[in-house]
Amino acid sequence: MEPTEADLKTGAVQIEHTTAALRPAFPGVMISNGGYDKAKAEAALAAGTADLVSFGVPFLVNPDL
Repeated sequence: MEPTEADLKTGAVQIEHTTAALRPAFPGVMISNGGYDKAKAEAALAAGTADLVSFGVPFLVNPDL
């Protein structure tokens, strides 16, 4: 299952498979964000669709993470 990117205001998924679609066209480091949990992030890294996955919102809400 590929990760999906979400609308940060509503949480609704707007664009699916963005990183997988862009990967062939972009040879640089791919950082993905939005709608990821630990399992989805690890799956994206293992599949090679992202080189890094960021978790900004959970850390802003709970800086003790």
